Amino acid sequence: MASKTFGSALGALIHARRKAKGLTQTQLAEDAFGTPGKTRRISELENGTVANPHPKTIDPIIALLEITEDEIEQCAKASNGKPDADLDRAYREARNLVEVVARQFENDNPNATLSDLDEFLRDKAHEWAQLRERIRKIDEANHKLGNLKASAEAALDQGRFDEVDALLIEAEDVQQHSRTLNEVRIQANLRILRADTSLLKGDDDRAVELYRSAAEFFMPFDKAEGVQLLQNLAHRLYETGRRSLAGTFHVGARLLETVLTDFVAEDRAVRSKTRYQLSLLYRNAAEGRRGPETLTFLTKAVDYAREGLSDLKEGDDPFDITAMKISLGNCLFEIVKLTEDDDALSEAKSMLKSARDQLLMQGAGPDLLACVHNSLGGATLEKLNYSDVEDEEAMLTEAIGSFQAAIVTAEECSYPEIWGVANHNLGNALAGLARLKDTKPEDRGFLRVRAVAAVSAAIETYPEARFPFHFAKAHASLARIFWDMAGTEQGEMIEPCLVRSIHSWTVAQHIYTKEQFPDQWAEIQMHIGAIYGAHAGIDGIETKHEDLLEAQRCLSEALEVFKERDMQTQIDYCSHSLKVVAKRLKDSNK
Repeated sequence: MASKTFGSALGALIHARRKAKGLTQTQLAEDAFGTPGKTRRISELENGTVANPHPKTIDPIIALLEITEDEIEQCAKASNGKPDADLDRAYREARNLVEVVARQFENDNPNATLSDLDEFLRDKAHEWAQLRERIRKIDEANHKLGNLKASAEAALDQGRFDEVDALLIEAEDVQQHSRTLNEVRIQANLRILRADTSLLKGDDDRAVELYRSAAEFFMPFDKAEGVQLLQNLAHRLYETGRRSLAGTFHVGARLLETVLTDFVAEDRAVRSKTRYQLSLLYRNAAEGRRGPETLTFLTKAVDYAREGLSDLKEGDDPFDITAMKISLGNCLFEIVKLTEDDDALSEAKSMLKSARDQLLMQGAGPDLLACVHNSLGGATLEKLNYSDVEDEEAMLTEAIGSFQAAIVTAEECSYPEIWGVANHNLGNALAGLARLKDTKPEDRGFLRVRAVAAVSAAIETYPEARFPFHFAKAHASLARIFWDMAGTEQGEMIEPCLVRSIHSWTVAQHIYTKEQFPDQWAEIQMHIGAIYGAHAGIDGIETKHEDLLEAQRCLSEALEVFKERDMQTQIDYCSHSLKVVAKRLKDSNK
């Protein structure tokens, strides 16, 4: 079985071929791309950082190093890499499109890594393939009217006048409704394709305008179908956004707010469903953001969830009521992470417990129950993040029980997404238990081993489902656990823990780039700087001076961002750490 990625196999080949030609990484970047600014990409490739790069994305390097198709194929066979069908097709059939969007991305993100570019192109290729498929289907004919007319003619020839009348009535219905609506659907689909194209090129405002006008085509004929169209479009944007760094949740939210303001004020059921979708969209739109915008989005999510729940009445579908309670509980829980509001946390737990009890009483499907168990565990754990509690062990144990229940329930319904999230949360709770001062040393070590196993299991589920923020957060958790382990290990085990911690922080930083997420990027730099400082303190280490210089560089870069963002706590930490590192560097030079 292949144990390495296609990226590592190809990177090794590039490294060997570059060395054989006597080129430095900078020289290769200049010869292949015409600029030394792409040296970082050569380094990424040779280090195997990009697990599955598409060869066409790095064509200039492959051409310059005279790497053949057979050699690329051998790298694929020696690894566990899988080709991306959409990207392959896009490179074959729409090379100009690929080059245009790649140039646009690199102009907008001059410091983007090859991983960023590769992921962006894969997302765009998938969007392009879907767009092409929908265009292909726009000319499907409706033969029903012709068949009805033929049947009526045959019945008339036989003198079956009542049958003729019935067939013509049906033909009228087809002509006046089905056929008319079919033409409207074709027109709306064309408008949606134009909107998708605008979205593909990054013009969100134009996309919203076109999506809305597509729904308006239905208003004179079937208002409900126009509303359904906007809801379906919002759902598609929601699902796509969850699997992308460039989420389009705000576009979906704008479409649904059109539904509320222009279409369904009088329809309670549709109004409730729309507000439920809005609560999900705004909660996800807040993901990865910081500052006032985050709280604004979450406040909207809470408001929409409350209003959606108030729309539901006794006797409505219990599933809808429970789903809305879960959404409200989760939105309140996210608010608590920012505001540390005890009242909001109490309401969140109360809402989630109510939903859990209803699901257990109804014997409903395990998918929602798994979500509730996981959210309850998270709400329990959150209290420990901002408040002193009398019995931390009891709260951690309670949270662990909720996460374990979520894992078991998710397994019953083969729900990998919530299974991964619950494992991630379980790992954090186990790590928290290990940090308690009263935990026995022998128990502490095993708790951290269990924590590593749980978070690692979560990480394995995220790439398949393509949830980049979950993936980054899980690696950040894993980095913290290895940092904890390094602080308690002795002898030769300290260094591997520090190395693994740096690795996971670096993976997380591929998602939280400086350009898109400066706060998170700087905090990761701060942690990496601390690890290099700790590594320099290991007895007998030969790279002490180099480690201290790297710690100084990371902390300085982090400090620069923190000052720009006015993050005083982090500024104080970095400033103090830099003074300590400077003194150690001075002492090492004596």
